[in-house]
Amino acid sequence: MQIHIQTIPFEVSDAILENTTKKLEKLMQFNQRIEKCNVILKEEKNDSRKNFFVEVHLIIPKEDLFASERAESYLQAVDMVIEDLKKQIIRSKEKLAH
Repeated sequence: MQIHIQTIPFEVSDAILENTTKKLEKLMQFNQRIEKCNVILKEEKNDSRKNFFVEVHLIIPKEDLFASERAESYLQAVDMVIEDLKKQIIRSKEKLAH
């Protein structure tokens, strides 16, 4: 799986990038056919405490999955997106099985 992480409009630490990559690679346990993963990390300035935004687009043959979350830290947002994608992958596999 190719993973492309884009940060808008700033740089994030290597630790955050490594953590994000490791967690995304674990999605391969649920579907070996994931070809690409496009990630956008954004920090939005607003009054809310939830200004860290993570968006993930998984490209799988014949299907694309998408999830986005906003949280108080990138790590929280990544964890929430991963959970959303796990559910979507499991649901899509169940559909194919029927």
